[in-house]
Amino acid sequence: MNPKVGLLVVDPADNGRYIQVRGDAELATDGALGHLDELTRRHTGHPRYYGGRETGVICRIHARRIRVDAIHA
Repeated sequence: MNPKVGLLVVDPADNGRYIQVRGDAELATDGALGHLDELTRRHTGHPRYYGGRETGVICRIHARRIRVDAIHA
């Protein structure tokens, strides 16, 4: 398995503003459903994740390179 991963997040209001993270991914299932429940409570007010999944995965990125362009800020 190749652990390399890249993540790019672009500001929808200004595509010249972005953050890019490159590194190695670590996948974990321990605690993933509890994490999904917490995110669901925080963002929707529902007590539990309701996506019908029996398992979840947390992807941690161990960054090797971070690039930010916020010149337009």
